[in-house]
Amino acid sequence: MEKYIPADTAYDTDSRKQLAAQLKNDPLVLRTLRDKGIPEQELVDHTYLISRWLKQKKLCEGCQSLKNCRQKQQGYAEELTYDGVLGNELSPCVHLREKREREAHTVQFLVNDLPETMRSTGFKDLRTEGESAAYLKALQRALTAFLNEESLYIYGNMGTGKTMLAACAVNDAARKGKRTAFVSMPKFSDRITASLRSGEYLTEVQRLCFADFVVLDDIGAESVTDRTRAVLLSVLDTRMQEGRMTWFTSNEDFRSLLNHYILDYNKADIGDAERILERVRAIAEPLELIGRDRRNLHGKETV
Repeated sequence: MEKYIPADTAYDTDSRKQLAAQLKNDPLVLRTLRDKGIPEQELVDHTYLISRWLKQKKLCEGCQSLKNCRQKQQGYAEELTYDGVLGNELSPCVHLREKREREAHTVQFLVNDLPETMRSTGFKDLRTEGESAAYLKALQRALTAFLNEESLYIYGNMGTGKTMLAACAVNDAARKGKRTAFVSMPKFSDRITASLRSGEYLTEVQRLCFADFVVLDDIGAESVTDRTRAVLLSVLDTRMQEGRMTWFTSNEDFRSLLNHYILDYNKADIGDAERILERVRAIAEPLELIGRDRRNLHGKETV
């Protein structure tokens, strides 16, 4: 908490008196003084502090979401404090508090590449009206797999809702207290490459091996090198041997995924790619998600 004892007496006395008189007629000021037990004399002693607080407070009027926040620090507003000395502090607004409550489960994430728009979603949020029978069948299979702690390889065209299904599952697992990880494979590949010398990526690899439930999102879209391929194989080996729940999302079916991991098309190289595919097939049941582009369906990001 930052305390202020401004030298209001340094300002023009008449201007300060005029401003204090205006503040005394402001309903928000009067209500705040009453609720916080702040003596009205503070309007005279610290006129400019209170005036500045009021000006910033009014920026929050009519605000409907964090996206529309007009404060310098998003989600934080200045609040008056009083413990015998008038001061102020930055406090989270109602929208930020609600966001934190919705995303409280994310403390269970060991790695979190979830898009911002998917960090609070769950299976209960999915809408089914107007959906095709094929999509509803796939949704039911995904929900059953989640409840039975089964692994899935969800594949299909872009925008069919693969990432959204996986996000629902990983969030709901975290809400149950499971140690989870949601990994964007393109980002993971970039992190490996960027930290080859320092070896920082090895910590993330350990977390992916350790987590109760891991989603490897957009597998087959990442840049492939010998190192990234070896790291992925290591993670898959461990999760397969320990029977840990793993979901994959991909635009690739198994055939095209194999081709993605072939670098040089020699016998040894093809063998390395085949080992990755063997692990994926051994871990997860394929689930094709077909249908219309849902990226803007119901006003939510769906990929």
